[in-house]
Amino acid sequence: MKIIKQFFSLIKKLPEKWVNFAWIFDKSKGFRLKLIFIVAIDVTSSLLSILIAMISRNVINGAQGKDQNQIATFLVAYLAALVVNLGIGVLSSMYVVVVNERFNFSIRRKVFDRIMRSKWIPISKFHSGDLLTRLTSDVNAVSGGITSVFPSIISLVVRFVGAFAALMASAPSLAVSLLIIAPVTVIVSRTISVKLKVLQKKVQETEAEYRSFMQETTANLTIVKSFTFEDASMEALSRIQDKRMKLIIRRNRVTVLAGLVLNAGILTGSTLAFIWGVFGLFNGTIMFGDMTMFMTLVQQVQGPIMGLAGTVPMIIAIVASAERIRDIEAIDKEERLIAPLLPEDVAIRAKDVSCSYDGKTPVLSGISFDLQPHDVAAILGTSGVGKTTLIRAVLALIQPDSGAIEFEVDGIDYPASVSIREMISYVPQGNTLFSGTVADNLRMGCPEASDEEIVEALRVAAAYDFVKDLPDGVNTIIGERGAGLSEGQAQRVSIARAIIKKSPVLILDEATSALDEKTELRVLEGIKSIEPRPTCLIITHRSSVLPFCTKQIRLGDIDQSFERALEESHIVSATHT
Repeated sequence: MKIIKQFFSLIKKLPEKWVNFAWIFDKSKGFRLKLIFIVAIDVTSSLLSILIAMISRNVINGAQGKDQNQIATFLVAYLAALVVNLGIGVLSSMYVVVVNERFNFSIRRKVFDRIMRSKWIPISKFHSGDLLTRLTSDVNAVSGGITSVFPSIISLVVRFVGAFAALMASAPSLAVSLLIIAPVTVIVSRTISVKLKVLQKKVQETEAEYRSFMQETTANLTIVKSFTFEDASMEALSRIQDKRMKLIIRRNRVTVLAGLVLNAGILTGSTLAFIWGVFGLFNGTIMFGDMTMFMTLVQQVQGPIMGLAGTVPMIIAIVASAERIRDIEAIDKEERLIAPLLPEDVAIRAKDVSCSYDGKTPVLSGISFDLQPHDVAAILGTSGVGKTTLIRAVLALIQPDSGAIEFEVDGIDYPASVSIREMISYVPQGNTLFSGTVADNLRMGCPEASDEEIVEALRVAAAYDFVKDLPDGVNTIIGERGAGLSEGQAQRVSIARAIIKKSPVLILDEATSALDEKTELRVLEGIKSIEPRPTCLIITHRSSVLPFCTKQIRLGDIDQSFERALEESHIVSATHT
C-alpha cells in the first residue's frame, strides 16, 4: 500500500502539462485497489495470450514430428489456457462494468455538488445544457478512461514487452527489425494526434451547443409554438449539426490518417515475419510450429502498438473532458458561515450597498434601508432599476461591490451569506415547480412536513381549493415547470412551498402577478395571518399589494398611481441616507 501511495503522490507532482492526468488519478481515490485488480486481470490475460502462442508451437511441431505424447500434453495445456483466458475475460468485463458505474457516479456526484455550491454569478454563465454535457458525456469519458483505457494501456504494454521478449529469445533478427519499424510508426502517429486533440475539443464544444439548443427549445415549447418558430428551430438545429458534422468529418480524416500509418507499419511487420518464416522453412532452420509462433508473436508485438496508438484519440477525449470538468471545479465555492438557530425575530439592514455583475457597471448604487422584525416592505421601482438584483444580494447570490447587508438576530449582526439562507423563504418570478407530486414540491421547503402541514400551507396560500379537486389531491403528479397547472395555480403552490418552510424572512418577487385581484387578496391575507409573521420583502408593480405593507424601499422613480396609493396606505420609507 505504501508503494501505491508513493506512486500516486508522484503523479500529482508531474509538470503542468500533465496536470489533467494528475487530476484524473486524484479522482481515483477510493477505487485504486479495484483499479489495480482490473490491471492485474488484464495483465494476466495478456501473459496467457503469449503463453498460448508458445504452447501452440509445440502442438504443431509435435504433429509435424508425429510425436503423440507431445501433441497430447501440449494440446491439453493449450485448451486449459484458452478456457482460463476466456474465464478471465468474462470476469474482467463484469467487474469493470460495476467499478465503472460506481466510479462514474462518484465523479458525477462531486461535480454536481460543486455546481450546487459554486458562486452564483460564475456558474450562471454556463448554459444548463453545457453543464448537463459536462455532467454526462465528459464524466463518462473520464470514468471510462480510468476503468478501461488506462488499465488497457498497462495491459498492452505488458503484452508488448512479453511478446517482444519471447520473440527476441526465438528470433532476435526479426525482433530487432520490428523494433525499428514500430517507433517510426508511433512517432508519425503522435504528430498526427496533436491536431486530433484540437479537433476533439471543438467537437465536444459543439456537442454542448447542440444539446443546449435542444434542451432550451423543448423546455420552451409553448413559446416555439406560439411564435410558429418550428421551422426556424429546425433550421437552427441543422446549422449547429452542419458545423458539428464538419468538425466530425475533419476529426475522422485525421483519425483515418493515423490509422493508415499504423496499418502500414503493421502490414510491413507482418510481411517481414511471413517472408522470414518462408525462408526459414525453405532452408530447414525452423519447423511449421515455429513459423506459427513467430507470426502469432509478431501480432502480439504489433497488436499492442496498434492498440496503444488507438488509445490516443481516447486519451485526447479524456484529457479534453477533464479540462472541461476542471473548469467547473475552478469556480470558487460559496463561503458558509455559522448561522444562528432559526429565530422568530429578524431585522434586515442594508448599508450603502452597491452591486454590479461585472465589477464595472453598477446596477445598484448606495442603497440603504432598515427593516425591523415583522415589517412588510414593498420594493418599488420601474423595470430594470435593480429590484431583483437587490433580492439576490439579500440571498447572498451576489456579493455587494461595496457596503453590506446584515441580518440582526438577538442583538447580533450576521452578514448576508449562504448560511443565512436557512432563515429565508423565497418565491421567485415565473414558474419554478419541479416534476413530481404537489406534495413533493412542498417538501422541498420542509422535507419532514406532515400531510396536515402541507394542507395548512396550501390553505394559507389559497391553493388548497383547487389542489383537493385534482385527481389525487396533494399526491397528483404534475409535469416539468408545473405542467398541468395554470400559471396562477403554480404561483400559489410556489408560495405554499415557501410558507411551509416557516422561515422568519419571506421574499416574494412578483409572486402574485398571475393572480386575479380577489385571489391575490386571499393570498396576502393568508401571509398576514402567519404567526409569528415573517419579515417580508415584496417586489411588486401592483398597488393592490400596498395596503398589506408597512414600509417601502424605493429604487428609482414610480408612477403617480403608486404615489397616491402609498399616501393612502401611509407606508413609511425604510430607506435612509
